[in-house]
Amino acid sequence: MWAAGPGVIVRIVGIHRDLCELVAAAGPDVLLDATEFRAALDDFLDEGAASEGELNLLTDAVRLGSLQRVVDQIAHGADPELAIVAQADRLAEQRGTREAEGARWALGALAHALGHVDEPVVLGPTEQGAADQATVLPQRPLLTPVPSASPPTVLPPPTALPPLTQSKARPDVLVEADAVVRPGRARRLWVLFAAGSAVALTAAGVVLWREVPDEREPSGGAVPGESSVLTSGEIRAIPAASVPEAAEPAVMASRDGGVQVTGFGSVEKVVADEVALISAADEELVAFTLADGPCQAQPACLPWEQLALEVVVGDATVLLPAGGPSFVIAAGTDDAVQLRLTMNGYDQRIALRDGRPGDENIEVLTRAVRTVDVGESRVVPVTSNLLLEPGAARWTVSVGRAELSFFIGAKGLADPGKAYLDIEVSYLAGNDDSGEPSYVGFDNIVLRGPGNQEYERRDIQPDRISDTVFVVPADLTRATLVLRGERRLPTAENEVVVLTIPSTPIPIRFPAK
Repeated sequence: MWAAGPGVIVRIVGIHRDLCELVAAAGPDVLLDATEFRAALDDFLDEGAASEGELNLLTDAVRLGSLQRVVDQIAHGADPELAIVAQADRLAEQRGTREAEGARWALGALAHALGHVDEPVVLGPTEQGAADQATVLPQRPLLTPVPSASPPTVLPPPTALPPLTQSKARPDVLVEADAVVRPGRARRLWVLFAAGSAVALTAAGVVLWREVPDEREPSGGAVPGESSVLTSGEIRAIPAASVPEAAEPAVMASRDGGVQVTGFGSVEKVVADEVALISAADEELVAFTLADGPCQAQPACLPWEQLALEVVVGDATVLLPAGGPSFVIAAGTDDAVQLRLTMNGYDQRIALRDGRPGDENIEVLTRAVRTVDVGESRVVPVTSNLLLEPGAARWTVSVGRAELSFFIGAKGLADPGKAYLDIEVSYLAGNDDSGEPSYVGFDNIVLRGPGNQEYERRDIQPDRISDTVFVVPADLTRATLVLRGERRLPTAENEVVVLTIPSTPIPIRFPAK
């Protein structure tokens, strides 16, 4: 329970009972839109019945979705008082104040008007006793009354109402009334419809209203006619426009498929199919948009829809549903929310709140350029242990394609921060008239990086004559291939020719990621 404060009991009692009258007359839909609700309050309340601060507080409870969350939580079985307390603290924080007490009063009054809580919840025990003894404020006339011998219309007390939904107007009782309205504001004009004589109001009178269009731009804060609370781990496809656009896409890639997350982040609510999707208390919504990504087998990468993607929320894993490419999922505010790709034996993830990659993500496959044409040739003098034919002592050594990869065949590296660098190296002997290059098999060919670091050479494909595959950092941009070593060739006389090539450096450059 909470106190409304001394000296304001009668006035606050009047406000929350006025809200009951308003909802009983107009229906719960009057609390769907903050702009319309404020206009209805201005029309319905007597001047001075509520302060500007109280009206703003009531309106913000609708505009910021706090009332809707209270109603949804009660509908899901939450204790009404606890739901009001929790959402009041959040409402005060959203308004940039610490006045949770006033926020509790506003939400309690609105929930009472909808029939979800009793009057003691609104007032607290002390104020309830004073309210019982307080003089009830008289009902105000809605329009200038027509003299009649019949008793005035008496509005029934509020009854329990369902959660807020968009109801259809009743054409059989809708009556338009001419009235003067202040320009630039949507108003609800209250009219008494007489069901009997034209000169007398009867007890069958019905309160109706007429919408006057707003000449201003819409505020954008309107709540759709229906809402749905997503519980933790529940995921829905949504319009792409509801997702915050990423400054730079987050990418995951494997051998046969990849995915880009082009938008991601936390959102307060999402409207999909005219339904407002919101989160429960102590949870939030995380939205994201997907697109096809790269893979090592380009251009034959599988589309993201065929990758069996999952979303990990805390310790739970949820399979991505059909639809999209945009989705929203509910999660606890402290829970990790990650898109997960399990493919080719690797568990890769992207954090959907900020786009950070997981520890096992294959880094090199996210690079835009992984293959370069080195295009370097060197004419080098070759020495031999035996006398060579004229011209045979001059070789032309060429370095062609250099490719960064992660998989050689079906096998990938153990460290996702590493990459294979496969370099095409060949030579053409000076006395070879065929023009066909031979691939070098020097024993001592090396690759050096910054700081003269020498990278490990791997015997990946033993059936190849040349073996110029090295394990390098995934973010490699500069390296130097050094050709040096010997080549042993048998002769027809059962001798062995040992060819020696001097140290020949050739630079290799990749663009940065």
